[in-house]
Amino acid sequence: MTEPLLSTHGLGRSFGKLEVLSGLDLTVRSGEVLGIIGPNGAGKSTLLSLLGGSIPPSTGTIDYAGEDITGRKAHWRARHGIATSYQIPRPFLGMTVLENLLVSARYAADLGKKEAAGAAWYALERTQLTERADDLAGSLRLLDRKRLEIARALAGKPKLLLLDEVAGSPSRSCRRSSSS
Repeated sequence: MTEPLLSTHGLGRSFGKLEVLSGLDLTVRSGEVLGIIGPNGAGKSTLLSLLGGSIPPSTGTIDYAGEDITGRKAHWRARHGIATSYQIPRPFLGMTVLENLLVSARYAADLGKKEAAGAAWYALERTQLTERADDLAGSLRLLDRKRLEIARALAGKPKLLLLDEVAGSPSRSCRRSSSS
């Protein structure tokens, strides 16, 4: 059996007195597809935020490729192959779709210009956004912004891709804010 790409041991997260996750042990191997299901408020997005490094755990550890990365920030994780696509897309609205992908490829994956361009075009093709490459991200409808969010993650050439409700719709308040 292959070594885990990612594993958690006793992972937990509390917000004040509210315990969102507690004692989670999880193992993900390279090439494996794993889905996390549960009702609203069950901690799915919190788990992905913990794994992606945007919030720290209250308890437990996270190992990636045999290394304890519990204290590593999101930018370090992105540079080392962990990409997160969040439920609410947050592209650089004043940049084109292609420019958004180039930023991801250059800074998340630390690719040179030529390799970054190849990674960006690959992500455009995979998400069927090639015809929108020169459009401003701010002009995209919600569904295309979600596709752009996935494309940004792919452009970083991840070894581990974390997708948070890519097909779900944001809450009413989020829909209002994402149209600006």
